[in-house]
Amino acid sequence: MFRRSAVSDGSSAVAPASSRGARFVRWLIGPRFIDLPIRALALINALTGLLPGAAESDEPLYLLFHFGSRALFLVAAFLPFWGGLLAVVLFIGFMTLFPDFLNPFQEPLQFSAAVLLSRLRWVISLSWTALAFGLSWLAYTVTPDVAMPYELLVYGWLMGSLLALTGAFLEARIKREIELRAEAGREHERQLQRERIGFAVNTHDTVSHGLATQAAMIRLLSVEHDARAARHLLSELSMANDDTQRQLRSFLAELRDDHGELRRAAAEPEGELQQAVDSLRRAAETGGIRLRIDADLPAAEISPELLDDARFVLRELVTNMVKHSTDSEGCELSARLETDDTRNLVFRSRNPADAAAAVVPRSLSLRTESRGGSCLARLDGQNYCVEVRLPIPV
Repeated sequence: MFRRSAVSDGSSAVAPASSRGARFVRWLIGPRFIDLPIRALALINALTGLLPGAAESDEPLYLLFHFGSRALFLVAAFLPFWGGLLAVVLFIGFMTLFPDFLNPFQEPLQFSAAVLLSRLRWVISLSWTALAFGLSWLAYTVTPDVAMPYELLVYGWLMGSLLALTGAFLEARIKREIELRAEAGREHERQLQRERIGFAVNTHDTVSHGLATQAAMIRLLSVEHDARAARHLLSELSMANDDTQRQLRSFLAELRDDHGELRRAAAEPEGELQQAVDSLRRAAETGGIRLRIDADLPAAEISPELLDDARFVLRELVTNMVKHSTDSEGCELSARLETDDTRNLVFRSRNPADAAAAVVPRSLSLRTESRGGSCLARLDGQNYCVEVRLPIPV
């Protein structure tokens, strides 16, 4: 117990120390991207005061001012306002005590003004700049032999201002890019959430509708005594089940797709269309309808949207046969590509029916007409015939 407590106390003592170290490093680097280069430049300027010959005298008070002026670069890099204020005060003090030496506080003052300008603190930066030129004029008046030339002062100010404005522009550009990417990330997350919700809703609606339809058919089958009607219900139940499974597979394929495009079964249109035809044939046979299907469509030349339409037409035609055929024999369905002035997918169905059934299928007609096609129905003797044309876009 004692050892465990000691270890726990030790780890808790290390955590604050580590946190303090991290905070110190963040403070040292600075909150902006350009703070680190500025502070590195300040350190280089400060170290130049240690070079041989940098100091003009070995008098202790002079050396104190000299090294203090170098330290002001570091102060200005972190606290440019106070660094500039100290540079002004010490400039005047040095000029009073050592009028025969070059004043070393002109450069820290200019550096403070440049750092303030990089932070876009225009008023204080211009104030320090005005003080730098004013103090330079005062030095020329009091000690003209050792004052910094105006040309050098202007050159240093222009160079510092240009670097400061470049750093400010770079900082603003970096922040802008970060904001744009952060907003793009948030928008992507929102879009992903919308897609997840949409997928969940679509899947729920599809499965719920499909299961509800099949449950209703099963209830009807449980009380249906007519064998022919029961076989028709079995066919519709089989097709409803197949359609629900197909839509669910499509949703799952869409979820797996990286580009949000619907993946086709086995990635081959021919295989998918043949699978749909075989499924419809089995569904019809479930209801006792012997259906002969002759489908020869160039699936590779059909767009995914038109392929969906073709599958819908085939399913509706088979459904109508199952519902209205008066005989289990003589049911035929064909699908062909026909070319005259335009290229069309042509679907023809034929099944025994009575005269009352010779009406155009409403949902099929609406779908084909919305695609620019046509749907015609007629009674040929004792046979009900439907012809559907879907144009292939050029």
